[in-house]
Formats: sequence, structure tokens, C-alpha cells
Amino acid sequence: MDIHEINELTVHDDFSSFDCEDEDLNEFIKEDAKRYHETHFARTYVYRINAKPIAFSSLCIDSVKSRSYEIIESQKRKIIPALKLARLAVDKEYKGQKIGQALLYHSIYHAFEINRDHAACRLLIVDSKPGIEGYYTQYGFTELPSGKKDYKTLYLDLMTINPRQYPF
Repeated sequence: MDIHEINELTVHDDFSSFDCEDEDLNEFIKEDAKRYHETHFARTYVYRINAKPIAFSSLCIDSVKSRSYEIIESQKRKIIPALKLARLAVDKEYKGQKIGQALLYHSIYHAFEINRDHAACRLLIVDSKPGIEGYYTQYGFTELPSGKKDYKTLYLDLMTINPRQYPF
């Protein structure tokens, strides 16, 4: 039986043969992720099957400016604290096996836990490449109007989600 696990990136993780069919994501995991992880620019989590790394997600602290859109109408805040799902990728050999979903749920759990137990973090946000937005909206993310053409920012309001709707 295969052993599936999600843990933090380690210096021993070998992504040299990783290919998610996106050059930017491939380059990040092969060249930048360990340095970002060690210097606290992003925390990367690795999905492994039998200790082999086959997918990853990276989280970092961010914020959104509320003057561009009213997410929280009752609050007169200019900046809304957020956790950003900066990257999420699955090796092409493992696509269609709900591994991306597992990493997304893992990210939602971390954002929810941070907001509940550790620090103010109202939103989980993601900058989605064109055509991928539907993947995130099926999990409750909503688009922020921004006028950006190369990507769309989506958010999940951590104060309005029901944690029981997610399997964590």
C-alpha cells in the first residue's frame, strides 16, 4: 500500500525530474523553493507518495487593498491581512488523482488555523492563471475585481467559511 503524506520541504527533496508542464512552476521548485523556504519568503509543502515528492504548494503572507473592492463592508480598513497560496503544482504523471485538491485543503486548513489560533489572517488568496479560476471557485473562492489581465486574484474569506465543509 502506498504511503501518502504532506510535509514541509526539506533539503533532501529531489525535484530534478519534476514536470508539471508549466515552466515557471518547474523553475520555482527546482531553483528557488529551498532558498525561499530557508529565508522565510515562502513556506513550501510537499506531497509525497512513498517518500517521492510529486507535488507542492507554497504559502506566504500577503494583504489586499480594500479600496479597490469591498470585501468586508462593515470594516473601514485599507489593508486586509491574507495568507497567499503562492504556488501549487502537481507532476504531470500524477494529475487527475486529486493531489492538487489535497494540497489546496492543506492550505485552507493552515489559513484557518492561523486565523483561529495565531494571528489575524482574514483571507486566503491566490493569483490564478487565466483559465484556471474555475478550479478555485469550486472550492468557494471568489474573484476580486482588479483589472489585471495576466492573472486573476481570488479569495476565500476565512471568517465566513464553515470548516466542516472541508475535510480537515
